[in-house]
Amino acid sequence: MGAVQVPDEFVRVIERQVAEDRATNVTTFVQEAVSLLLEDTDTEQDDIERAALAGLADADAGHTTAIATDADKQALYDRLMIRLRDRSATDG
Repeated sequence: MGAVQVPDEFVRVIERQVAEDRATNVTTFVQEAVSLLLEDTDTEQDDIERAALAGLADADAGHTTAIATDADKQALYDRLMIRLRDRSATDG
């Protein structure tokens, strides 16, 4: 395995984590940090893909809104804001 250079601030944080027994050693800390980052990235990518596929399915099903004029754009904005306010009111 090759060496990796990190800023001194990172080294201090990692060493503090090891000293406080939050990590076994520096290598383990870095491996776990990278693993968590990869998991988060995969999860985020999966979420984006699901949203895109849902949007495409909606478009294929004809659930679209034509925006040809500024009035169309404003009407869509107004409908979205109403839905957002309604959702916010029921959430909290």
